[in-house]
Amino acid sequence: MRSAWMAITMIVFSYSRSLVRANAATLTAQIRTKYGKAQGRVYDFGDNGKVGAFMGIPYARAPSGEFRFQKPRPPRSWRGTRRFTQFGPACYFLAENRKPHMPPIRFDEDCLSVNVFTPLDKDLKVKSKLPVMVYIHGGAYVMGSSATVGDEGIARILVTKNVIVITLNYRTGIFGFFTTGDANAPGNQALWDMKQALEWVNENVEAFGGDVKNIMIFGQSAGGSATHALLMSPTTKGLFHKAAPMSGSTGENGVTQPALIRQQMLDLAKFYGFQPTNENSASDTNKELLKFMQSLEPEKLAMGGALNVNANYSGNGQFKMVPVYDNDFLPGTLEDLKQGIHDVPLLTGNTEFEALAFFGKGNVYETAIAMATYYTKGDSMLAKAAMDFFVDKSLPQDSEEFMKQCVLVVSDIIFNKDIYHLAMKSTEKKNPVFLYTFKYFRPTPATERYPFQGSMHCSDLQYLFGLDENEVYEPTPDDHIISEQLSTYFVNFAKYSDPNGENQTEQWEPVAQNSSIPQYLSIDVNATRLQPNFMEGRMEKWNEIDQQVNSARAFTKMSTLLLSMYSFSGATTTMRMLT
Repeated sequence: MRSAWMAITMIVFSYSRSLVRANAATLTAQIRTKYGKAQGRVYDFGDNGKVGAFMGIPYARAPSGEFRFQKPRPPRSWRGTRRFTQFGPACYFLAENRKPHMPPIRFDEDCLSVNVFTPLDKDLKVKSKLPVMVYIHGGAYVMGSSATVGDEGIARILVTKNVIVITLNYRTGIFGFFTTGDANAPGNQALWDMKQALEWVNENVEAFGGDVKNIMIFGQSAGGSATHALLMSPTTKGLFHKAAPMSGSTGENGVTQPALIRQQMLDLAKFYGFQPTNENSASDTNKELLKFMQSLEPEKLAMGGALNVNANYSGNGQFKMVPVYDNDFLPGTLEDLKQGIHDVPLLTGNTEFEALAFFGKGNVYETAIAMATYYTKGDSMLAKAAMDFFVDKSLPQDSEEFMKQCVLVVSDIIFNKDIYHLAMKSTEKKNPVFLYTFKYFRPTPATERYPFQGSMHCSDLQYLFGLDENEVYEPTPDDHIISEQLSTYFVNFAKYSDPNGENQTEQWEPVAQNSSIPQYLSIDVNATRLQPNFMEGRMEKWNEIDQQVNSARAFTKMSTLLLSMYSFSGATTTMRMLT
């Protein structure tokens, strides 16, 4: 399954090549942050205005040495004026299968930086009181960086609409989620990084022309899941005022117990030669484990996340790197956390065929069964029941309708059900919830490897952050139309907490409170319209499946119990007869 995430992450990277039109000699006016003076580079878009890009600004000190696997620390101040004109180094991850046209990635543990893109006036000075959009990149929590979504596209498509956009790096994989399950290394470093970045934004965004009282967080895939985690954490209240998780939320697969991560890390350390002095003492072992892992070269840790150390971890033996219940950032159970979700305006949604990105042209049904089983934590009964319920087996297996039904089952399990539950839980609060499905799709040579053509995981990103104009992918007029439409919705939500904008006809209505059948906006070129039932009625069927499977499990357990009681009773009677 890791290879599927790697493949889709490469799709994101393929759209991240920035079309830099900035004049390197043109710098912004100086601004004064809490930590020192800064200058950025200028993008000139003619009649659409100028944008300042302040890239690679540290929001925390290097989490290296004894500070590896610990919470981030505020950055150091600097003297004089620093120029921030290019992306800072990425946090370590394993970068496989990169395309030839992609520039090499610079890795460093001193990677916790933000990029601030802000509109400029004619004197190259920042403006004031602008809405702020803070984006969290995806990558399955194991890869990616703020450079994934580029710079010029953000400046051209979003920032020229008079908002500030901030992207950030955070620790991924082992660096971001290592834990000993105790005070030595409680875990969730990645989430603490995001919180520290938001604190930096609150301290400094006014210097860049931002409104500290109007901050929106948004993210896609794992970034969407992280956005949901930030929404549920009691530690982040007041740091943002609205949220937009895209194609991701925190469900049962998105958070785990620290003991699982701890065991994975112990096995990896032993693979690298770790020998605990007294493995019977968890406390002593944890201290030694932390020191050992802090002593390893970062390249080894980045590589370690891909090693097949123990096939019990997942279907392919790869580590499960996700947030943990740490009694701090994420205290209590998942249900407890959902109850405490922040009461802020929410915009969330999916693409039409999310999981299509993970399929090739092989046996779609068998792939769907395998993925459904994997993402239900090995629950083959639930996976088979879902496939039996949703897939019409009278259809030819190579028919598009049959393959779409298979893909939708997997899409629901990995993405859609949790997005539905996030939206429904949020409607219990007073603020509005806007739900969407992104359906626009334009085939390219790169999409021919999929079993059918349709909007999939990450299909929307290029229209929000910039189209990669190269010899393989040349944007069409429809591409530009949908890009303008999608970006306007997100900018309006950042400005007004309403994607319709100010004083406009309300095309996109919020989800009705206490409704189990939420309406949503179907987004497509010349076909965007409000639709009555998110997931096209499948959620009601999923509830039926869950009830049937739970009843079957209860019957099986009762039958097993009765059988064991009968066997015990029969054995007792036999013993009496023999005596």
